[in-house]
Amino acid sequence: MIRTFAVILLLIVVTAAVYWQVRSHDFVYYDDQEYVFENAHIHDGLTLKGVRWAFTTTYAANWHPLTWLSHMADQQVFGGAPAGPHLVNVLLHILSSVMLMVVLLRMTGAFWQSALVAALFAIHPLHVESVAWVAERKDVLSTFLFMLTLLLYVRYVEHPAMTRYLASLSCFFFGLMAKPMLVTLPFVLLLLDFWPLKRFDHLSFLRNMRQSVGKSLARIVLEKLPFFLLSVLSSVITVVAQQSAMPSFRQYPPGFRMGNAINSYATYLIKMIWPSDLAVFYPLASQFDPWKLAGAGTLLVAVSLWAVTVSRKRPYILVGWLWYLGTLVPVIGIVQVGSQSMADRYTYVPSVGIFIMTAWGLSEAVARWSRLKTTAVASAVMVLIALSALTWVQIGYWKNTFTLFTRCVSVTQNNHVALGVLGKYLLKKEQPAEALVFLQQSLALKRDDAEVQHGIGTALFKLGREAEAAAYISNAVRLNPKDARAHHDLGILMRRSGDSDGAVREFQEAVRIEPDDLSYHFELGVSLVDAGRLDEAIEQYTEVLRQDPAHANAHVNVGVALARKGNMSEAIEHFSRAVELAPTDETARQNLELARRRLVAVKSDRT
Repeated sequence: MIRTFAVILLLIVVTAAVYWQVRSHDFVYYDDQEYVFENAHIHDGLTLKGVRWAFTTTYAANWHPLTWLSHMADQQVFGGAPAGPHLVNVLLHILSSVMLMVVLLRMTGAFWQSALVAALFAIHPLHVESVAWVAERKDVLSTFLFMLTLLLYVRYVEHPAMTRYLASLSCFFFGLMAKPMLVTLPFVLLLLDFWPLKRFDHLSFLRNMRQSVGKSLARIVLEKLPFFLLSVLSSVITVVAQQSAMPSFRQYPPGFRMGNAINSYATYLIKMIWPSDLAVFYPLASQFDPWKLAGAGTLLVAVSLWAVTVSRKRPYILVGWLWYLGTLVPVIGIVQVGSQSMADRYTYVPSVGIFIMTAWGLSEAVARWSRLKTTAVASAVMVLIALSALTWVQIGYWKNTFTLFTRCVSVTQNNHVALGVLGKYLLKKEQPAEALVFLQQSLALKRDDAEVQHGIGTALFKLGREAEAAAYISNAVRLNPKDARAHHDLGILMRRSGDSDGAVREFQEAVRIEPDDLSYHFELGVSLVDAGRLDEAIEQYTEVLRQDPAHANAHVNVGVALARKGNMSEAIEHFSRAVELAPTDETARQNLELARRRLVAVKSDRT
């Protein structure tokens, strides 16, 4: 017990020390803005409205209400500072590492093997992306629930009881609400039933399927049926939620996807052994080297055949290998989401299978050749120290958007996404000239990227080149007609060029796409006034004030529209309210005084 406590404490301290630098890291302009710091639903913290949104939205092409609630809880506790969410990710990672060791130790009784697997999981550089990226809360949260589900399942196997079974099933259900990648967990439970829980003997089963062994296996599989049903339900929801992010089979044919999957399986293995040139985004290649693809396929087949061949004497090899292959299936690219070829975060749970093969294989080698014990222990310690150092360096790249994506550009080729993110980030930092360089490089690699076209248009606008800007933003609208912000920005440019009718059309489209964004209603009102459509403009301003009664500019503008219609009394009410809300607003004050003088003049004319 003392030894276990000491090793767990060491695991906690080392992992915390390696990841401690994240407390000074910024959010990154790559999903973090969607998930946290530009997400209006998160800013209010935990509210009834927010909870309702979390369970009903498929925002960001995902349904993971528990993840949304965790971000809201961060906001409630830490405000908008990035340190808190980063450290929560680290805490969840540490808890998962500890639980992994506890689960393996409880199932196998093998202390040092369990400790080595947990240590590799805790400090491997491939896992930095899952932990250091706030938007990947879904990864660390779902994995924490994954490990907890395993622990509860082992307790159920040790002492079967409905309450323990339901506890494990419930934890799995919550895990799916954090990230649907957990759909493979029932498959993992079946692997653990084979080894190390040894609830059935696969060779005996193959020899006599009709006798008690076959019945035992049928019972074990039936026992997993509720888990599999939850997986199917989660898969259906996920496919529906991610439709907008799924490229068509015409764009990426089945053969291409299979080639990428084979290549990714092999590349992940290489990066687990030699974790170099890690990047936040790996672009899809247009084609694969046939020799490398053949080599990758041969490797996978060879290891698979070997795992089956040695499964009787070394069942951990087969279990570890199938764990790796099986848990990667949802993200291996057969069902492609986005335009990446692979991602470090996808190895977070699958790598455990390879670590199990490594730890138990090393233990067996030491047992066979006792002279290797000292060398093996020293080598394991040195590897863990080296991995910790590499992880520390890798975490440093996550300090901010610029350091992360300049590193990404340097270790990958033709990475239009990384170049585009750098450009958009520099736009946010009001550096349009520098941003334009990266955005143009990105566009040269992928001409049909609507976001990059939009970014170039924005940069040109900030540089005063409005005619060029309009051309690029028009292209962005053409490429992605559902981008409300692009319609808005094109409307601004049309209005500045004197095309009021064109501006109205663009703002109307922005409002149609995102009716809850008050800025679109406001700008539509401005253009409707320019076009002389005062009644329609008043309707838009009224909608803004209905949702935000303290919108001072809306009060000013609706007052102007009412004044133009000759309704001075109502105009004065709105101007007065604008002055109350913004006492330093000279425009509101001047309009108020002018409206009052006109009202007095009108009354004098009548008398």
